[in-house]
Order: sequence, then C-alpha cells, then structure tokens
Amino acid sequence: YLEDIIQFEGPLGGFVESPMMCANVCIALTVANKRRDIVEHCVRYFRNSVHADGAWPVTRDLEVDATNFITAGMLISGVYDDNVKQAVNWVRGAQRIGKFAGTGAPTGGWGWGLPSGWPNSGNTGDALKVLGLAGASNTDLQVERGIRWLQKQQNYDGSWSCFAHISRAAMLDPSFLLVRKARSPKVLYSPCTVMTAEALSGLAHCGVRKGPIVDRALRWLITQ
Repeated sequence: YLEDIIQFEGPLGGFVESPMMCANVCIALTVANKRRDIVEHCVRYFRNSVHADGAWPVTRDLEVDATNFITAGMLISGVYDDNVKQAVNWVRGAQRIGKFAGTGAPTGGWGWGLPSGWPNSGNTGDALKVLGLAGASNTDLQVERGIRWLQKQQNYDGSWSCFAHISRAAMLDPSFLLVRKARSPKVLYSPCTVMTAEALSGLAHCGVRKGPIVDRALRWLITQ
C-alpha cells in the first residue's frame, strides 16, 4: 500500500506531502523495524521540506485548492485576463489521468496539489466549476472525464464522500461498519454535505443541472 502511494506521489513527495503524515509512517516503520528503504524515503523528505528556521509545516501548499477558489472568484467577478486564462490552463493540467490505488479512485479527478494530491470529490467539483465558468461545456474532453469521475464516485444514497465511493453492499458489511468508526478511514468513506455541494456545483456549472445524478444528490442533501 505504501509503495503504491510513493509511486503515485513521486520520489520526493513524502506521504500526502505532509511532514506530519510522513512522520507517522516513519515512526511506525522504525518502531516495527520494517522497510528501511521507506524510512529513508521519509528522511529525505524531511530534509527537503524543513524551513530555514528549523521548523516544519503541517503540510505543503494546497495549490489546486487555492487556484480553484481564486480563479472561480475572478471569473465570477467578470475578470478573464491573461492571468486568469493561465490559471484556467493550469487547473486543466492538474487533472489526474490514471487510477489511484490508494483509495480506488478512477481516472479523471483532481486532488489538492501536485504531485501528491489524492483525487477527491471537492477538488474535482471545484475544478469543473472553474472550467465551466471559463466557458467549457460538458462536451469538453477534460470536463467529460471529470463528470464521469463524479458519476462513478457518487454513493448509493446520492451523496459524495471525500475520497472513496461507498455502495449499499458495503454499508451492510460488518467489517466496513467497523472501519467507518475509525477516525482516519471515516474521512475516506463518510458521506459529506460539503463534498456533495461542491460536486453538484461543479456539475451545474458544466451544464449538468438535471437527471438522476442530480436528483438523488438533492434528495440526500434535503435529509441532512
């Protein structure tokens, strides 16, 4: 599992490009006396990410998040100058092509940063919103990929979780219910009103305002 994440994030990316998360991996493997190569990978990341004053941040810049929000704000304000056009193209370049084994996410989503951002519903919805505000329609190849990503990731009840799709069968599995009670996996799986709203917003800005995918999501939101 850790090897899959390293392959996805690249040799310098640590784990989710977060010194704190990387430290958790490093401590656990060191205490268990396992995988010295991954421990050394973590140590290289620490050396490359330390600040000049000797401190570490909790995580690296969330540049896809920031660029999505700022670019959408500029476009909504009626600004579409060269800087905004460049930002729109940068958002296009941040789309992840290829599946992510870490969460089982399909190809075509967006994460919070490059190279390590895990594809998730919020960033994908926000990126689609940017492309839609910039004039892209649902026939645009990248928009099509993003819409398909959201369609595949929608939960059985109409909601979206952050990273992972959950089915009705999964909800009936006792082992899955136990996993959902754990703190970290719950972030992966739990249906989320914020993720659902961002996914719906992205779809709407790309012309998907009606149909089963939207109707199911709206019905779920009303129950929340």
